[in-house]
Amino acid sequence: MSFRTTLKKYSDKFVVMSWYSDSNKKYSPENICNLLRDRDTFVKYCGILKFQTNDSRNIGLFYKMINNEREIIRYAVVSKLAGIKNSKSISILTKALNDDSRYVREAVLRSLREIADINVVENIYPLLSDKWHNVRLEAAKTLYFLDEDEPIQYILDLLKDKSEMNRLAGIKFIRDHKKRFGIYAVGPVQAVGKHDRKGEVRKEAGELAQYLLEMGVLDNIWDKIITQDDYYQIFDIVDSLSRIDDKQASEILGKVLSFPFVMEKEFDFEEEEEIKSVAIDFFMQKYQNTGDKSFLDELFGTLLHNYNNSILSDHIVFVLSMCRLDDVLKKAEFLLLENLDDEDYANLLRIIISIGGDAAIDVLNDFFEQYSDDSGHIQGILFYDGEANELFDFLSNSKNAKAHQLLANFLESEFYEFLDDELKKKCIIAAGTTKAAIAIKNLSDILLNKDEDMIIRRKAAQALGAIGTKRAAAALNKVGKDKYASNNLKKVATSLRSQIK
Repeated sequence: MSFRTTLKKYSDKFVVMSWYSDSNKKYSPENICNLLRDRDTFVKYCGILKFQTNDSRNIGLFYKMINNEREIIRYAVVSKLAGIKNSKSISILTKALNDDSRYVREAVLRSLREIADINVVENIYPLLSDKWHNVRLEAAKTLYFLDEDEPIQYILDLLKDKSEMNRLAGIKFIRDHKKRFGIYAVGPVQAVGKHDRKGEVRKEAGELAQYLLEMGVLDNIWDKIITQDDYYQIFDIVDSLSRIDDKQASEILGKVLSFPFVMEKEFDFEEEEEIKSVAIDFFMQKYQNTGDKSFLDELFGTLLHNYNNSILSDHIVFVLSMCRLDDVLKKAEFLLLENLDDEDYANLLRIIISIGGDAAIDVLNDFFEQYSDDSGHIQGILFYDGEANELFDFLSNSKNAKAHQLLANFLESEFYEFLDDELKKKCIIAAGTTKAAIAIKNLSDILLNKDEDMIIRRKAAQALGAIGTKRAAAALNKVGKDKYASNNLKKVATSLRSQIK
């Protein structure tokens, strides 16, 4: 006989017995003691149900019933313990969370929920992963009432439970407590309504999501955001909004992007960044899912005109890295001409280089032209995270005349002096590879510089040989008259000179 069948049989029989018993009959401690000690399981069951919580004489015997081999007895005990709210009861119930019977574990959770001792929260966590769906459901509901930190999340997690019954139970629970859940449930319920594999679950979730929106859960959210001073509550609201597929939610997130939390709420920069990054991710996801550039334009417009760039430039760079559009480089160029940190400049350069093409070279050219008189600024950018290596590789592989010009500019003394030997080599080799005639004078100066490393001087000679013009030949010819040049360098220069026609 199954547990449910036995429980129904015992319950029905107990009720019938109660109908025909004297309602005024008093169950003395002696009678209860005899019932609890009886060998018959049903008699024990009746003794537990008739046990009075103030019966100090039999309380010890009653507690021992938790060790009975019959699960229906243990079930009855843990159910009765809900009315005995003391430390001993809580201790017994806590241990019984590990009972072999799923029905006992369910009853334990209901009793703990009624006793409402928050100290048992951590002991309940493992039952969220119980193999039986009813136990998982009771664990989630119990934690909803006991855990003060994230109560609603346990119910929202039910929406993703592998059991269809639990997902439906989660939807019903949210409907029954709709004011408590509000906007926090809309996004998750919408997701279930779109993606759940069971039609009935999708139907129930879709109707609930629509009902929550129609009851106006979004109507006063913006006022809550701008009047609330607690960072965590604002973050939770914004995070919930980002999960909702609704025009009004998008409009509120647009306002979040432009609201100055640092000034209005006295949040620190990191807190503001965390909140706004949620909105940024929302618009990026919308753009990626739909290909609608209006989401991207709204994001850029808000970021560029309502932000302190030093706070959010890394988010803007992230947006650029995700969007390979023709107008992205224009937006990147706008940023490059702003007063950003060296790290942000370096990140932007990396994005521009990754996009590539002549349009990227135009942006780079404009940037270096803008800061041609500020070698220290260029130095800080190029030396940040090895960015110069990528830049020179990109320029040296280009056939664009502007790329040649940029390489030649790096051979100017004001830039050349802060390059290390490896970067000097890259620059010189790039000038030769691209046959940048405009670099001949600078290469000649490097070739004839007695304080320069001999390998660097030889690279300059090779670059001149690669350029192969009469002016390059004239520069190589001067090495023969340089008393500081090594014999090897002179031989290299002579050989290269002889190959130029």
